[in-house]
Amino acid sequence: MEDERWLPAVGFEGLYSVSDRGRVRGEDRFVTSRWGTPKRQRGQILKQHPGPHGYMVVTLSIQGDSRPLFVHSLVLKAFVGPRPDGQETCHYDGVNTNNSASNLRWGTHTSNCADKLRHGTDQRGESHPRAKLNELQVRSILASREPARVFSVMYGIAESVIWKIRKREIWAHIK
Repeated sequence: MEDERWLPAVGFEGLYSVSDRGRVRGEDRFVTSRWGTPKRQRGQILKQHPGPHGYMVVTLSIQGDSRPLFVHSLVLKAFVGPRPDGQETCHYDGVNTNNSASNLRWGTHTSNCADKLRHGTDQRGESHPRAKLNELQVRSILASREPARVFSVMYGIAESVIWKIRKREIWAHIK
């Protein structure tokens, strides 16, 4: 197995490093003890936890200010460079916990959406966590000339949702 490569975390140089395998560590450094004397603090691999939408997050501190940061962004900034305007993080394999440098790239929102479709992680239609309708119900709405009010009562949703379905503003992927 090849050696793990470490680079300074951008914005946290000298304090933290990130690896090409998607790990984050604190660097060895001297801190002031509670008695005011210098004390050596050994660096160690930091624990990561799932944040919003399942992306891995790590908390970094600088001069007493702690903030949670996405691991994928730290890796990309260190190994590829700063995020270009209009770009976002893309995972080649669609596994949002795989933050190895070889699995990440900066890309457009459109290319990221295409990736999600390709590897089946796109949340639309029934797979969206807030979906109140299924595909069969949407097809019946599209095929019917009944007033929106009828479906609103039948499915317990707002009439505006029915109109958005019929105008193809939502559920547009259903043919």
